[in-house]
Amino acid sequence: MVYKVDNNQLEIVRAARKIGAFVKVLSEVGHGFPDLLIAFGGVIYLCEVKLNKSSKLTPRQKDFIEKFPCPVYRIESVDNVIDLLLNSEKRDGLVIRC
Repeated sequence: MVYKVDNNQLEIVRAARKIGAFVKVLSEVGHGFPDLLIAFGGVIYLCEVKLNKSSKLTPRQKDFIEKFPCPVYRIESVDNVIDLLLNSEKRDGLVIRC
């Protein structure tokens, strides 16, 4: 299967790891599954990386997001991921007790 990785994904992964997040890249899973699983502060986030605001979700990505029972966050920049993780009390996510 051929999968596409947005050009900004590596810098987003590095930034999240730099502040102590666990990041697992899932881009190669395909079939609409989000690009990243990020765990930080006892919360797990599924994130779809897009290059910018004009980047469209694929039909499979839209389908996954509509059917998945937890939020999937769209991340376009380092600032987006840092804001998501450092302001997690404002967000919904899969909360696990560690």
